[in-house]
Amino acid sequence: MLELSCPNCGAPIPFQSKASIYGVCPNCKTLTLQKNQTLESLGKAGELVPDLSPIQIGTSGKTKDGIGFQVVGRIQQRYSLGTWNEWHAISHDGTSIWLAEAQGQFMITQLKPTSQDEIFPEHDAIQNLDSPPDVYFISSRTSKQPLRAGDTLDIDKETWMIREIGVATCVAGEGELPVGFRTGTTSVLLDLANDQGWFATLDYSHFPPLYFRGMIYNFDQIQFINLRDPKAFIGFQKVEQAKAIQCLGCGASLSQRSPDFSKSVGCEYCGTVMDTSKDELKILSKFQEVIKDKVFLPPGTKLALKGKECEVLGVVKKSVHADGQIFPWTEYLLHFTGGYYWLNETNGHWTIFEPVPFIPRTIPGSYPPKKNFQKEEYKLFNSSNARTDFAFGEFYYKIHAGDSAELADFIAPPKMLSSEKTKNEIFWSIGEYVTVDDLKKSIQGEVELPAPEGIGAAQPNPFTKLRKRNVKIATWLSAIMLVIQIGFCMNSQDKEVFSKEYSYVRNPVPGGTTDFSFVTETFRMEGNSRQNVQIKINVPALSNHYIYYSLALINTQTDIAYDTGLEVSYYEGVDDGESWTEGDRSADVIIGEVPPGEYYLRIESESDFQRGKGTDTTLSIRRDVDQSMYYFLFLIMIWLPVPYSLFRSFSFETSRNENSDFAPSSSSDSDDDDSSYSED
Repeated sequence: MLELSCPNCGAPIPFQSKASIYGVCPNCKTLTLQKNQTLESLGKAGELVPDLSPIQIGTSGKTKDGIGFQVVGRIQQRYSLGTWNEWHAISHDGTSIWLAEAQGQFMITQLKPTSQDEIFPEHDAIQNLDSPPDVYFISSRTSKQPLRAGDTLDIDKETWMIREIGVATCVAGEGELPVGFRTGTTSVLLDLANDQGWFATLDYSHFPPLYFRGMIYNFDQIQFINLRDPKAFIGFQKVEQAKAIQCLGCGASLSQRSPDFSKSVGCEYCGTVMDTSKDELKILSKFQEVIKDKVFLPPGTKLALKGKECEVLGVVKKSVHADGQIFPWTEYLLHFTGGYYWLNETNGHWTIFEPVPFIPRTIPGSYPPKKNFQKEEYKLFNSSNARTDFAFGEFYYKIHAGDSAELADFIAPPKMLSSEKTKNEIFWSIGEYVTVDDLKKSIQGEVELPAPEGIGAAQPNPFTKLRKRNVKIATWLSAIMLVIQIGFCMNSQDKEVFSKEYSYVRNPVPGGTTDFSFVTETFRMEGNSRQNVQIKINVPALSNHYIYYSLALINTQTDIAYDTGLEVSYYEGVDDGESWTEGDRSADVIIGEVPPGEYYLRIESESDFQRGKGTDTTLSIRRDVDQSMYYFLFLIMIWLPVPYSLFRSFSFETSRNENSDFAPSSSSDSDDDDSSYSED
C-alpha cells in the first residue's frame, strides 16, 4: 500500500489501488492529486452530510454472483430527494469498481472506456436543480433530437433505455478515488438500463461523460462485512420519529410519520403540497379539489404484507379519461423500514406493487405486445395517460398537483407488470393481486373494504385452477385405471366354453329350431365366482330382419338362472342412389360374476321372418372375457368436467378482456381513446 503525505498538513494519505490517483486527506479534508509520487493540493473536499448509509470506508462485501470488493473512498452527491453515495471500491483482482446506493438498492458498476467516435447526448445548461434540462442528440447545426425517459440510445454497441434523467450536486468526498470531483458543481446524470438486467450511468460531470456499467443488487444479495456499526445495524432502521407540522395553506396540524423517508406532504384538508426535504417547509403546489371519498386505508393504517410491517403514508387518487368516461382508482403508499410498496385499489380489486430496478425484456413480434420478466410472459392489457387528481399524506418524492404520466399494464394473473413514464423517468413495478380476505387479515384493526366489482385486471382466474385440478385428477385416475385394466386384460382367460351353429327357422322344421324355445347341451365353466360370461350370437346372412333372443344361463346343480336378452337386427337398402345400412349382424351380452359349474343355455326367440323362413346362426359362450368398454365409459365420465372448466375459464378471460385495449369490441375504437403505449 502506497502512503503519501498531505501537501497541506503532512498527514499520511494511503492509496491501496493503483487506479486511485486522487485522495482526500483524512485530517484536513484536502483533495489531492498524485504527481510523480507526490501529492498536489486541489483544494478542500467539502464536508460530508450525515446520512443513513450502513457502508463506510473499510466495508467489504461479496455479491451473490461472486464479486468481492473493499470500499476505499466515496463521492457524496445531492439530488432532489436527498443525498446518495458513490462508493469507490477495489475488487479482489485489483479492479476499480463503484458501489452506488439508493432506496435500499446497490448498483455495482465499473467505469468503462468509450471510443473517441462514440456520440453521446448533449444537454442544455442546468437552470433548476429540481428540473433536469433538455437532453438531445444534435442531428444538424440547427436540429436537435430530444430525448426523454423511455427513449433508447446506443453506447459501446449496446442499446440502452433511458430510465431517468437527473441532476446531481457534488457534496464532498473521502478516501481514495480514480476520478476527481469539485464540491458544489452540478451535473446531469442519465440512468440507463437494458432488458438483459444491466444498469449504466452517463455522468456529465466530466467531458466526455463518464460511462459506468454494471448490475443492481438488493441488500440481501450482498454479504457485507465491517458495516458502519455492525452491532447496531440489523437492517435499515427508522431513525427520525414522527413529528407535527403545520400546513402552509390552511394552518392545519399535520403529522409527518416518517420524516427520514418522506420528501413531500399533502394536506388532506386544503390540498396544499409542501416540500419537506429541508427544515424550512416550502409550498410545491395545491390541488384545486379535495377528493377523499372511497379512501379505505387512511394514512397511519398499519398492515403486514409480503413479510413486511408496513404503514400507509400517502394516498393518491388518479384517473384516466377516455371516450367521455372517467376511470378512477386509488393508490396507497406503504412504507417499511428500508423500502416501500404501492397498494392499488380499483373497483374493490387490490394489487400490491414493488419497484423493478431494470427494464423487462420485450418479446419481439408479439401481439398484444409482451414482456418477459423473471422467466414469465406478461401481455399488454391496457395503456393510458393518467393524471393525479388528489394526494394527501407523505411521499418519498415531490408530488405535484397536475402530475400526469403514461401508464402501461402487462398482466400474467395474479401478477401485473406496470410502467409509469414521465419526461424524465420511466418507472417499472411488479404487482401481485391481493384478495379482500387476505388484505383484511393483514390490517391491524377493523377496516371496511368494498366488495370487488367485475373482474380485476390481475385477478386470478378461479376456473384455471379448477381446470388444472380436473385435468390432474382425470389424468391420475386414467393412469390408475389403465394399469388396472391392463392387469384385467393380462389375467383374463377369454376361453370359449361352448359354441354351436344351427339354422334358425321361424316354424318347426326337421333339424331346426322353433320360435319358442330350446336348450343347449350342457357345458362346464371353470374359474371363480367373480369371473363373467359372454354370450355372443352371430347371424352372418341376416338382412332386413331382426331376431330377439330371451336367454337364461342355468346352473344344472342349483337351478339358478341368469336371465338376459339381446337383439340382432340388420337392415340395408338404397335411397336416391345411395346405399345405407343400419344395425349389426352380431350382438353379445356379458353376465358378470357367474360361479363355476355346469350350465346350459335356454333360448327363446322371436323375429319378423315369415313362417318357415330363417337363417344360419352361430352361438358362442366365452368365460372371463375382457371388459374394456367399461374402462372407456369410465374415461368419458371422469374427463367430462374438463371441457366444462375450460368453458368457464374461457368465459372468465373473455369478461376480463372486455376492459382491455384488445377487447374485440374496442378494436375499431382504438384510435379514439388516449392509449399511449408504444414499443420503445
